[in-house]
Amino acid sequence: MIYHVIAVETLEMKILTATDILDMGYDDEDRVVIVGYNQESYFLIASKDLIDEQPKAALHGGGA
Repeated sequence: MIYHVIAVETLEMKILTATDILDMGYDDEDRVVIVGYNQESYFLIASKDLIDEQPKAALHGGGA
């Protein structure tokens, strides 16, 4: 799985894989927070699964 994240301290956008991640949880504002094996904290922007599983009809203007 691929995760698009923003580093909390530097605001740098990065791409992490499952092997880069030590822990995941939520902060007080219900944002997904990821702690990497490098001990850096990140906010989750999106995961590849979220992007890939969007209904194709919605992408083409269809749907309800």
